Amino acid sequence: MADRIESARPMAQEAAIPAGGQSLAEKRPRDLRTLRRIAAAISIVLGPLAVGVVRATVPLASSSGGQAAIAAVAANLAIARVELAAGVVASLFLPFAIVGLTRLVVRRAPVLALLGGSLALVGWALVPALVTSDAVTYEMARSGANPAQLAALWEQLNGNFAVNMLFSVFIIGHELGTLLLGIGLARARVVPLWAAAAVVIGIVLHPVSFIVGNRLVDILAYALITLGCVAAARTVLITPNDAWDLPPLSVRGAAR
Repeated sequence: MADRIESARPMAQEAAIPAGGQSLAEKRPRDLRTLRRIAAAISIVLGPLAVGVVRATVPLASSSGGQAAIAAVAANLAIARVELAAGVVASLFLPFAIVGLTRLVVRRAPVLALLGGSLALVGWALVPALVTSDAVTYEMARSGANPAQLAALWEQLNGNFAVNMLFSVFIIGHELGTLLLGIGLARARVVPLWAAAAVVIGIVLHPVSFIVGNRLVDILAYALITLGCVAAARTVLITPNDAWDLPPLSVRGAAR
């Protein structure tokens, strides 16, 4: 009887080993690092590209104030819809783009990654608030209600202290954060120098376009940023998994 029990033990141990060759006591989760790198690379390109589309299509008012802003959208409703759609895409991909760029820089330029990544993430994460504001302007433009009342409401909303605080955080975060990440790309030598320079020059040209009042300068700015980010995305794609992130740990005691 004892001999039968002993001979059955190896069979029971073999039965406990699944097709993958690992016992139930130790299971390794699926390694998704390649998928995460691909998602990061896509985000790094689509995020700034979508912002470039926003800047290229946002209706420009002839003067400041709610009445001019609403009139500009009313005269370009089709283009305004494109701008809003691009804003949604930017809102979805920009946070992941910043996380991917930060991870690319962090090993060789940790201070720039910490400062730039934190500021850029906080700043770009506020893009949905800007898209919502543009959506409100769009609905005002197509409502056909009293223009004077809509303009007064628009100015109240955009003059709200919370809106102004969020807008200030957005300006500081996305400008300074992206600038530091661009410098970090050059310092870490993870992309060609021209690519890092494109990001830095582009994010500097962006506020310049507002100062000179030239949309083409803004389009050029985001074309440069997107070009630099394409090079960064390529680096992400060719980075080995072990250099990108730690592998998943085995889960012990899963059968208990």
